[in-house]
Amino acid sequence: MNLLLLRSGEPPNPFAKTSGLNTHPDTYSPEWEMLCIQAYIHERSKHRCDYIDSRTVGDLETEFEEIKNRMTHALVIGIYAPIHCVRQVMGIIEVANSILPNAHILLWGPLATRYPQLCLALPKIKSIVRGDAEKSIKDLLDFFDNPKRLARVPGLSFRNQDVQDAVFFDDLTPYSYNIDWKQADISSLKQMQQVPRRHGNHVNVRCSRGNNNTGANRFYGEAYVPCRMYPFTTVADSMQRASSAGVSYSFIEDPPGFWDEERMLEWCAALKLRANSQPWGFQCTPHNWSQKVLEELQLSACRRIHIIIPSANLSVLEEYGIPFHAPTILKSIKALIEHKIQVVLHVWIGGPDSTPKEASEVYSLLESLNFTPHVLKPFPLVFDSAFYLERLSEGAALDDTEWINNVLEPDQHGFAATWHPPEETEAVAMDLNAKTKKSARRLISKSVTRLFNTNWIEELERRAIGDNQLEHLK
Repeated sequence: MNLLLLRSGEPPNPFAKTSGLNTHPDTYSPEWEMLCIQAYIHERSKHRCDYIDSRTVGDLETEFEEIKNRMTHALVIGIYAPIHCVRQVMGIIEVANSILPNAHILLWGPLATRYPQLCLALPKIKSIVRGDAEKSIKDLLDFFDNPKRLARVPGLSFRNQDVQDAVFFDDLTPYSYNIDWKQADISSLKQMQQVPRRHGNHVNVRCSRGNNNTGANRFYGEAYVPCRMYPFTTVADSMQRASSAGVSYSFIEDPPGFWDEERMLEWCAALKLRANSQPWGFQCTPHNWSQKVLEELQLSACRRIHIIIPSANLSVLEEYGIPFHAPTILKSIKALIEHKIQVVLHVWIGGPDSTPKEASEVYSLLESLNFTPHVLKPFPLVFDSAFYLERLSEGAALDDTEWINNVLEPDQHGFAATWHPPEETEAVAMDLNAKTKKSARRLISKSVTRLFNTNWIEELERRAIGDNQLEHLK
């Protein structure tokens, strides 16, 4: 059997490029779960498994024509779809069916797991897999011509049949393999990143699946999926293989609440055991890391940390379970910088609890942190996050079924899945940028004034021997 794994595209960005919001992913990478399935199929069977990322493909029709000539036997097209990508999935199905009408089209990923009935109702979809997909997809390939056996495959559902429950592995160790990055078409990702060649390729890596729904993790997806960890040694091995495929930086994209002191020390130990030299980064909420962790981060080649701040309103942060004490955080940032680790603040705006004074609140927060390098991000609305489901039950969130029905209308492109109208969030970002520029001009003006009005000989003496001693000498 032939299996073509295909990652769906993303919906259009609802925010204007000129708003000052950073809405692009930090790295474009092959989907981690797709790479895991490809490795599993290659390791456990003789089935052929290719990979296409439609985010990097200019002409999908040409790609399918090449697949038609290359994969001449029975073909299963497994489309991986995030929840917001309903319309993009429909476009892929239409193109695939026009060129490969006999292909078995399978849908899997968060969209199929969360909305099975919707997915099975989409035209030309033959089956879906809910939950962890490795074993179910392999069984589909193994027993493709045996309908009775396929009916007993956990997690696999067919059109006009009862929907199976999602399957989640208790232990990821049997499904953990070194990723073959050379088959992930890294070169096309380089074109997508539009990064000069000297900067190399950046990819995302996962150390876990699922979500523990604590702290900031409540804003991220897969709220119904239990959190399980890959063996850190296997992930570290995959990072090493990424280096040989031309990858120069790996970002650990696990939700920010995944990391604590003990887990970080275990991860750094796995990297040191492999003598890792590839730069890597991760995301976390504000955290005062111990000196031991700081040293291990530096020795294991950690070079960047994204600190996630879901709100600039301190009372809202406290309500979210994310304590914020500016002097402590600033001290932690300085310690990270001293250990050669770049810090970037990711400040979210436009959330459900934002206030009309949000621009001023963000400015005050950044000022309290000495304007550490930062980016503004729109507060994510994720339909399968614990936070969204809580707000939906309270009637305080966009109804996901209403959004999907709108997207499925042929003459509609769907309204933006955001907490507030995009133009309101953009206005906050532009207001904040204006405040920041004004402050920068004021700072430059003060610096120039001080440059010409300071007696620098006396100032240097004061710094060398202290104010009291200088007065005594006078």
